[in-house]
Amino acid sequence: MMPSQKQFQSDQASPALSWQQRVMQPYNAIARQLREIFSGGLLTTTLLLQFIWFTNALAYYGLVLLTTSVSPPLGSTVVFTLPVRISLLLLTAP
Repeated sequence: MMPSQKQFQSDQASPALSWQQRVMQPYNAIARQLREIFSGGLLTTTLLLQFIWFTNALAYYGLVLLTTSVSPPLGSTVVFTLPVRISLLLLTAP
């Protein structure tokens, strides 16, 4: 047996909201949280974390671009096999 509308509303902690309020609730919560992290006490920390994240993202992007331009062509095996051959010669030498 399904509960009636009145029983369902009385079981909830908050009264029934209109559809506009239900749709806007998550956005209001996000706006409230953004106001909180940009308030006086957290403003410095928030801006420092944003700066650190941005510079880290740029550094990672630069490293990825650098390693693709420095890496040898796909057919070239001399670059990788030469150090391996040298280390094998040193390890097997009497």
